[in-house]
Amino acid sequence: MKKPLYYIDIAILTRTSLLSNPVYTYTSDKDHAFGDLAEVPFGKRILWGVVVASSLKKPPIRRAYRPIRRILRQNILTKEQYQLSQYLAYDYVAPAGSVLNHFIFPREPKQDTLQKESILPPKKKKQTFASTSLLARKIARNTKNLLLSYPAGKERWRLLIEIARIRNGDEGQSLILLPDRASLESIQTFFPDDFSEENFVILHGSLRTSQKYEIWKKIQTTKQPLIIFGTKSALFAPFKNLTSVILDDEHRASHKQDQASPRYDSRRTIEQLAHIFGAWILFTSATPSIEYIHYAKKQKWTSFLYPRKNLSLEKNIHVISTYSSSSSTKQAFPTKEKLFSPELIHTIKTTLEKKEIFFLLTARRGMNALSICLDCKQLLTCPQCHRALLAQKNGTYRCGQCHFHSDIFMKCPHCLSMRFSHRIPGTQSIEKKAQELFPFARIMRIDSDSEFFIAKRFNPEAIEMKKSPDIIIGTPGVLQQWPLSRPGGVGIIEAQTFWQWPEYLAEERAFQIFSRLLDLLKRSDSPGIIQTRDRDHRVIQALFSRKKTLNLYKEIEEERKDLSYPPFARMISLTGKHTSEKILSRQSGVIRESLVSAFPDYRISPPFTPLQKKNTSDSFQKILIRIPQKNYALLDPDIRKHLGTFSPNWSVDVDPRETA
Repeated sequence: MKKPLYYIDIAILTRTSLLSNPVYTYTSDKDHAFGDLAEVPFGKRILWGVVVASSLKKPPIRRAYRPIRRILRQNILTKEQYQLSQYLAYDYVAPAGSVLNHFIFPREPKQDTLQKESILPPKKKKQTFASTSLLARKIARNTKNLLLSYPAGKERWRLLIEIARIRNGDEGQSLILLPDRASLESIQTFFPDDFSEENFVILHGSLRTSQKYEIWKKIQTTKQPLIIFGTKSALFAPFKNLTSVILDDEHRASHKQDQASPRYDSRRTIEQLAHIFGAWILFTSATPSIEYIHYAKKQKWTSFLYPRKNLSLEKNIHVISTYSSSSSTKQAFPTKEKLFSPELIHTIKTTLEKKEIFFLLTARRGMNALSICLDCKQLLTCPQCHRALLAQKNGTYRCGQCHFHSDIFMKCPHCLSMRFSHRIPGTQSIEKKAQELFPFARIMRIDSDSEFFIAKRFNPEAIEMKKSPDIIIGTPGVLQQWPLSRPGGVGIIEAQTFWQWPEYLAEERAFQIFSRLLDLLKRSDSPGIIQTRDRDHRVIQALFSRKKTLNLYKEIEEERKDLSYPPFARMISLTGKHTSEKILSRQSGVIRESLVSAFPDYRISPPFTPLQKKNTSDSFQKILIRIPQKNYALLDPDIRKHLGTFSPNWSVDVDPRETA
């Protein structure tokens, strides 16, 4: 009797063209289950692939089908993981085979020879949930997805753990997604006393392969309720019975993967993951993003706003104006000699006398290429949207938000001068001036150029090895990764540079950063100094009034609607890189022309040179595509197909967080 011939669909684990289907059909005399890892011929090569379908029915395409060489391992991929990988590959314009590699272990790792250590932190004091259990039960009973505005800190983390335990029931699993490893390490100190290592796992990208493999096995096989704490890479885990997905600090930029393909947004990916499992979603933040406040209304989520007291301009919080139109004070800031106002110097001295740490916050590290008028000392801003203009090589200036372009004879809108300096104070210049003013203080600068970063990642252990500092100088990124629980005092230098930075999210981010700092000051009664050239700006006013906060969000939302920015459009960033500036310029012109002719309803920016984070000999060009939409739909197949025709030196980033 002739043996039956099975036709097996294999998803190849290799990078293929965006326009090609990565699933190929092979034959076998045995049936193979979904998720098996197979070795197959692919042209002249031998590659690995995952079984995604099997049938006795011959495909309609008449050709010779090659046989599978052998099955290497069984059950390495779940159907839910495969569905999520297909979504990521499609919506974030990435090769499906490359995306699938994030969801599997092709080889079973060798057993870790190191002695297994407990991942539970040492017990300090009894952790109780009496103050949050009632609220946790109220939130967990919601059947609709929920956007929760709740102050950051230990109370919120305890609340999230309690909600996850309630939602889990007897056999469920909950995923609590945190913005970074620092938060992941901090939340462990607030685990309840009855928490054992059978109740939870911790997942992040820095785990050894053997550790990650053991955790994935536990997630896939356990029959007990389980809470998975992780960063964004935990979304790829093989969940078994996912009942809820909780995203902490929803507004944080670190929830977006922007370094490597697939460049996915955790928030959208969570929605797809929850749809696959039928799970409940909870997003939390002290200052939720405008995009997801709008989205929650459109999707009829439940919004829960925790009552928050208005901050007031009391003795401990001062907003210092660093600019006056009078001729006597016209050149006060931001010259190097006047980075520190008299009030700020006095506050720092008082804090140092108490032997407490003073934190100085600035918008950027080093020195950044924004332009300041040499005569009136004002920042050069766009005449249309009032964001900072960026100097170009040809002597012109451009706006990163509304794409205004000046001619070479740009004049200061305040004093009509044509003399500009392309510098703005950063961490290094502030550190230098602080050393002059406070020669006996231990000053610590924490930014990506300092010794406290390893491979661009913040390393808190490096700080613990140093002597306790008197003054810490840092950027918002460091503040988010290493929260100061009780600062002796806080100073914000040149606050207007936070909201004048040429990004559409600049004002929203400035408000979120300042709100967090002021909440810390409110709890500790420590002094705070905000130095700004515009103390009446709407961001500053919104910090001290609930009503003005709502007005700020409403005004920004209306501006984004007029300019077709999220949440009223999906945005795609195309970035080209080439050693030849001439070739890259020609490519960018051709790409834009093809996009404009193919998609006349889209808003497509002219090619521009982006801000560079590091010195490089390569040339870069960027094009922004804004696709108007009324709902949060997947990418249109036509634009995705069009993006797949571009040269390989052009990368695609859907839903980017940085646009300048």
